[in-house]
Amino acid sequence: MGSIITFKCENCDFVFQDKDLIFYLTEEDKLIEETLTMENSNKMTDSILKGFLYESYCPHCDNLIKTYVPEMNNIEFNEEEIIEIINKSNTSENIKILIFDFKNTTYKDRRKIIENNTCPKCNEKIALALSENTPCPKCKNNLKEQ
Repeated sequence: MGSIITFKCENCDFVFQDKDLIFYLTEEDKLIEETLTMENSNKMTDSILKGFLYESYCPHCDNLIKTYVPEMNNIEFNEEEIIEIINKSNTSENIKILIFDFKNTTYKDRRKIIENNTCPKCNEKIALALSENTPCPKCKNNLKEQ
């Protein structure tokens, strides 16, 4: 299930952990963010609001950005309610909410949406998911999985 992957730049001090995060709303209306495990997957499945959470780094404004991608199938909330719930549960200004039909979007199109995005703070281009194919956000050199 979930895994934590560490990426390190071959040239500078940039290190980033991809934690395979999910989020879900509890019956007490608390938004939980956790690494994907079998147990957490079951909690997520039972929740009325759930989805995937991407942490990324914006080199332009030097901020960690959290992007929420709610699952839109069989959901009880409209877009405005989803945005309100997520914003209310966060103290950070560095969040973004991407609303699209995740399950009915092809993997290729999902990757385009996730890899080609903008920072909510400075509006510069950032990738929401890092990989060895993504250049280092700080120096543009190669990232290596550790």
